[in-house]
Amino acid sequence: MPTARSAQALREFIFSAYIVAHDIDRSLPVLPPFTYSAQGLPAAGGVYRRRPRAVYACANLRDHWEPNHLLKDCGFLPLAMQREYGLRAVMAGFFFDGDYDTPLAAAPGLELEFYQLWDERLPFPFSDITDPYERAMFGYLWYNARQMDILFLDGCYDITPRYIKAYRELRPDGAVLLALDMNSRWMTWFPFEDSAYREAFDLCDAVVTCTKAIADSINNDPRASFVCHWLPNGFLDPAASQEEYNASMQAPPDLSVKENILLAVGRVGTAQKNTELLLEAFTLTAPDFPDWQLRIVGSLRQALPQFKAFMRDWMADHKHLIRDKRVVFTKEITDRQTLYAEYKKAKVFCLTSRFESTPNAFAEAARFGLFTVCTDIDCSREITDEGRLGIVCSPEDVYSCAAALREAMGGRADNVAAEAYHSRYTANYDYRRIARKAWALLFGLG
Repeated sequence: MPTARSAQALREFIFSAYIVAHDIDRSLPVLPPFTYSAQGLPAAGGVYRRRPRAVYACANLRDHWEPNHLLKDCGFLPLAMQREYGLRAVMAGFFFDGDYDTPLAAAPGLELEFYQLWDERLPFPFSDITDPYERAMFGYLWYNARQMDILFLDGCYDITPRYIKAYRELRPDGAVLLALDMNSRWMTWFPFEDSAYREAFDLCDAVVTCTKAIADSINNDPRASFVCHWLPNGFLDPAASQEEYNASMQAPPDLSVKENILLAVGRVGTAQKNTELLLEAFTLTAPDFPDWQLRIVGSLRQALPQFKAFMRDWMADHKHLIRDKRVVFTKEITDRQTLYAEYKKAKVFCLTSRFESTPNAFAEAARFGLFTVCTDIDCSREITDEGRLGIVCSPEDVYSCAAALREAMGGRADNVAAEAYHSRYTANYDYRRIARKAWALLFGLG
């Protein structure tokens, strides 16, 4: 496999013979008829479902799946369903430059398959699909639909309605779980009233979003023709044994090992993540809290030129903060246990985004008992537990953010019992319980 190619080159490379891993017959394949059983799971319209044996998280966007997606909700929910119900957990999508081996090793049981070039010598089963990327998506669906008892789609895009309709044509007995992955900015322009989207929502067994405030907004929006359920992003340690999982559900986080550390985890330097606000706010408060450290974990790969210019100026003016290790950039941490160690010793989780639904990093912070300082975004009331386990500040006001940091470092972060963090986590953010909720939404069964 080539080791040094641009992302764009590798996107084109998926349509080469290298990625085509299966032999394709010369004639158009016909799927054998499905066998339905009255002992299966009942569905509407008199169709009976066999008990699901596999859940597939299929990319319905050209940017998926990059390696980091495997250890987010799009990979963790199928894995959690595997742990709870013994299903095959499969992610299928496009191939990108990067290390897939590390996340796969951290998630035993997760299978990864890549979309392939459709052999143009064969008639394509969906004549209205002409884009080669979309043909790769739909071609994979055509060959694998029989195994896709549960189709999990993360995000709703232009091609999504057609994809859901195609799946329903191939698997009338299958189950569709659509996660909208939507924030309030996206919601304002999303075409809920469009007939294609309305039909797609009607074909889904469950439509969910990871942010409670967004679910409430959709359910109160007259344009929406469906019920949207709250299915939060959660935490799952896929390497944990059943005994380790049971123990984690019983024991609250150990706050005695906490150090005076502010922790931020996520993409660094993007317009959305607003990293500069956190740096400026900590710079204002650092002289008054000399024993506190800010640790920023994440990749600079998507950092904007404006942020890089900001960093040059900031580092020139505040060299002492870097020299004295008051501010530490760790880069992206791909090893899960190393990342979890960062959460275990940190006391405050910082989220200074300009807009956000509910980031995966928050569930990790919830698992390890971190107090939260976050900006006023869609999930802020949810992740601060209405102010009981965190503080909300303005996303555009450095003094508001500095005041929140002062309050957290000044004692608020030390005045929360471990049981408060644990009860919130076990109630809402344990992925195996989330998998049970997803199962109930899909099948109406416990």
